[in-house]
Amino acid sequence: MTAREFYGPAFDQLRLAEKQVLGEVRQGQKTWRDQGRSSPVLYTSSRIKSPDSMRRKLLLRGCLPTRQAALTQVRDAVGVRVICAFQNDVYLVAQWLEERPAFVVLETKDYISYPKENGYRSYHLILGIREGPGKGTTVEVQLRTIATDFWASLEHQLKYKREVPPRRAHPGGTAPVRRRDCLGGPVHGDHPGTAGGELLRDGLSGDAAAANKSPAPRTPHPAEADPGESGRLRWPPECQGWSSR
Repeated sequence: MTAREFYGPAFDQLRLAEKQVLGEVRQGQKTWRDQGRSSPVLYTSSRIKSPDSMRRKLLLRGCLPTRQAALTQVRDAVGVRVICAFQNDVYLVAQWLEERPAFVVLETKDYISYPKENGYRSYHLILGIREGPGKGTTVEVQLRTIATDFWASLEHQLKYKREVPPRRAHPGGTAPVRRRDCLGGPVHGDHPGTAGGELLRDGLSGDAAAANKSPAPRTPHPAEADPGESGRLRWPPECQGWSSR
């Protein structure tokens, strides 16, 4: 099933909301350049959540995997990602979007000041569009640095595309969640975030005695151990199909 089939008549409205938010980001870039400043935005990407992904999310939340639930029970059917060079740039772009008259901020999550337990750092906005082509639609905006985007995207590929089991993370801070209703008033209660790919870090542990132990013998890589025919390296089956570009 295509996204248009799943979302039905609402699909065109979702597309308009996507274009409206991207347009405001581009307007910000033009404004900064007109002021003689370099743009804090390196690049952007966007998507309409796929039917399979949306159904999985709805089921995890205990909702029926229907079009109606997708449009009323979650707020990230439209997603926009903004990549910046530095953390200060992330806050600059976030402030620009928060101050647009056509948008109302429904929720913010600052995982830069308060990283997730697994090390994920990003700034999330849920914007409600109250004016313009996308009126009545909500959009999730993720703002992050290019360094975070690289590691988060890589982790997402490993974790979700190749079914690698999640790795244990060490305790860390928890980002405060600020939520508002469509009129700008506070809303109480927790709302699960949509963090996308996540960066995981390993910790180091052990005492001085363990550090002084002799290193274990090195096990040859499968490609080294079996040179194959005519001296060519023969990669193990799990590595076949990968390509470098």
